Amino acid sequence: MNAFLCKKITAWTNLEELRLHYNKIGDIGATAIGQNTTWSNLETLTLASNQIGDEGIAALRKSTTLINLETLHLYDNKFTDQANIANAFTGESWKNLKTFVPWITPALQDEINVMGASKYQVITQMCLNSKGLTANDAIILCILLPTTLEILVLSNNNIGDRGATHIGQDNSWRKLQKLDLSANQISDQGAEVIVQNETWDYLQELNLSHNQIGNKGGIAIERNFTFRNLIKLNLSWNKLGDEAATALGKNTSWDNLEELALDNNEIGDQGATHI
Repeated sequence: MNAFLCKKITAWTNLEELRLHYNKIGDIGATAIGQNTTWSNLETLTLASNQIGDEGIAALRKSTTLINLETLHLYDNKFTDQANIANAFTGESWKNLKTFVPWITPALQDEINVMGASKYQVITQMCLNSKGLTANDAIILCILLPTTLEILVLSNNNIGDRGATHIGQDNSWRKLQKLDLSANQISDQGAEVIVQNETWDYLQELNLSHNQIGNKGGIAIERNFTFRNLIKLNLSWNKLGDEAATALGKNTSWDNLEELALDNNEIGDQGATHI
C-alpha cells in the first residue's frame, strides 16, 4: 500500500469501516492514516497483523479525526508499550471506543469476556484451537491461566516460536497433563524452550505435530528428563531427520510412553534402526 495513500484520499467522507489487517503496513502507513482529516464518520478500523511500531501507534493516538471510532483492532503488530497504549486509546479523547483490542485477537478477548476474569482462578482446561491466536495471545494466556491448569490446547493457530517460548518458560502450571501446540509454525527455537521446562512433571501428552521442528529440536526433546510420565508424543509432520531419530532412540526416561508419532518427517534407515 502506498505509504501516503490514506492521507491523500479526501473523497471518502462517508467511510464507516476500513479493514487493512494482514498487510505489510508500518509506521509510515499508520501515520498517514492517523493524519487523515476527512474520515470523521469512521467507526471501525482494523489494522491487525501488520508491522506497526510505537511511532505509528503514537500517530494514530494523536488523530483528531478518528475520534468517533467504536472498534479498533491493533493486535499482532510490533509496538512494545502495551499498557500505555491501552490507557491512551481508552482515554477521554476516545470516548466512543467500545471494542479495543491492542494486543490480543478478538477470539481470545471474547473468551475472556465470556468466562470472566474471576473464573480463571479455577480453570483446569483451555481449548482454543483454530482461533487465529498469535504470539501476543500466548503471552496473555501465560499471565491469565492459573496454577490449576491441566489441559492446554492451542492447535492450528499462529503463536510461532515467540509464543511457544513464553509458554515453555511458564513455571506455574505444575499440574499440566496435556499440551497441544500442533500447527503453530514452531521451529527448533520454540521446541527447545518447551522441552526445557522443568515443572511439568505430570505431563502425559505432548503434541507438536505439523510444525517446522528439525534435528536440533528433536535432539532437545530427547534430552528432556522431566516428562517422565509422558504417554503420548506426537512429532509427525515436521522436519526430523536421522540425527533426531537417533537421539530419540536413545531416550531412557520415557518408561510410560505408549504412543510415538513420527510420520511425515525425513527419517531414513539410520534413524529407523536406532528407534
